[in-house]
Amino acid sequence: MLVSLTNSDIKQSHLLYFKPFKPLYHYSSILDKIEGLILARDYDAAMDLSENLRSLALQGLHYFQTYDWLMLMSVITLGYIGWMIYLVLHVLQSYTSLPGTIFGMERADERNNHGKVMLVKA
Repeated sequence: MLVSLTNSDIKQSHLLYFKPFKPLYHYSSILDKIEGLILARDYDAAMDLSENLRSLALQGLHYFQTYDWLMLMSVITLGYIGWMIYLVLHVLQSYTSLPGTIFGMERADERNNHGKVMLVKA
């Protein structure tokens, strides 16, 4: 829950039209009420309020996941595409006659003592 609230503060400072999750806007007062109930030894009421806060936190997580859906999906998609390109290039360089000078790296003809191929900056 605190992670989402911290991310909420970061997003609010960076975005022009950020809308925070209103039910958790004053979460610190809810935490203070829970602590007060625990100090008053009213454990049942503290448990009920804690369960309510947990439910609000889960709703807040869902809200932030759907609020930034486009950015979240874009980052995940670009990550997968990047790894696929990297793996295809690695396989092509390792198992075909594709030149090893892609991205300024080339294979040295000699191997080191550990049997690994040395990469030399071009």
